[in-house]
Amino acid sequence: MSFYKTIYEVCEVLFVVIFNYIVALVRVFVPPAKKSIHGKVVLVTGAGRGIGREIAMELTKHGAVLALWDVNTEGNEETARLVTEAGCKALADTVDVTSSTSIAEGASKIRKALGEVDILINNAGVINCAELLDLTEKAIRRVYEVNILSQYWTVREFLPSMIDRKTGHIVSMASMSCVLGSRMFSDYGATKAASRNFMEALRRELSCGGRDFVKATTIIPHYTDTGFLRTADFPKSQTMTPQKVAEATVNGMLRNYTTVFVPPSGALLGWIVPLAPVATVDYILEKLSPPMASQFDKKD
Repeated sequence: MSFYKTIYEVCEVLFVVIFNYIVALVRVFVPPAKKSIHGKVVLVTGAGRGIGREIAMELTKHGAVLALWDVNTEGNEETARLVTEAGCKALADTVDVTSSTSIAEGASKIRKALGEVDILINNAGVINCAELLDLTEKAIRRVYEVNILSQYWTVREFLPSMIDRKTGHIVSMASMSCVLGSRMFSDYGATKAASRNFMEALRRELSCGGRDFVKATTIIPHYTDTGFLRTADFPKSQTMTPQKVAEATVNGMLRNYTTVFVPPSGALLGWIVPLAPVATVDYILEKLSPPMASQFDKKD
């Protein structure tokens, strides 16, 4: 009996694996329909510039109501102005996402002015770009606080309401650094890997707990020219623009994708790297990464 049970279980696993691969392949050619977010309250962190601002502008095309957070007050208010000019309502607030107190205060303002948050886009991030021994403890802690720990605090703030209302979506901005560990990015890459794992764990908690009506999407872009890396000299063919990343982010969220690589070909690295010899991975990194000098100033 145990022999036949084992055969049955093996066949069951193979069937599920093959079936899901077929479904995934079909979705490449026939993607899921986009959901409507017209009138939905969307919170974008790190909205004062770069990808965050472009995400906000992309969301205006779909009639969303925008809540914008950033520590850069001037940049954030400029984003709000652009959103308003595009015909959508926007609430800009100076919020430090590393502080749960600041998050709670900002959340209270959103609820009073706009209502509950329907979609949370954790985009806020910082980068040091330096070798490990050149970094200060303060700088390392800052990267972890902004890039990953902040997501715990924002999700804990807004997820309960999403569960109560049986609707919601959480989006996290990771990086190709979560797939390939690169020099100069020992802190940044580690936080992005943590972000990806955090979102996978969160998605499974929601799914296994019968709460998969709250969706989770991780965005994994290649190097994007946001102005953070002053010393990088990437070829334009290897560089994403904030606008392209924003378009892919919103499209992936609207279609409820779990993971979005930008460009899509980046997914190949996710399959190759775990199986490739170390020398092959190093070669790929050399080809994909330009010469880069440290831009970290210990006075920062």
